[in-house]
Amino acid sequence: MPKFSRDLPWLLAVLVAVWIVLGAVEPTWACPNCKDTLAEHGGRLQIGYALSIGLMIAAPFGILGGWAVAIYRMMKTTA
Repeated sequence: MPKFSRDLPWLLAVLVAVWIVLGAVEPTWACPNCKDTLAEHGGRLQIGYALSIGLMIAAPFGILGGWAVAIYRMMKTTA
């Protein structure tokens, strides 16, 4: 029980910070060029945007994973 009472101020601080951040955010809208292009060309362009976002999210994890595998293999052969 003492651990919970010691961590309670940190938990409250984190919850208040998250509440402030989420409360201060305004809804964002697409830039005018993107909005017009999406309205004109429809679904295929939206799929392209989604795939490019997925690639940008996956690329750092792929690079770090490749480094981890290379380091693991180097460590395995020297041990």
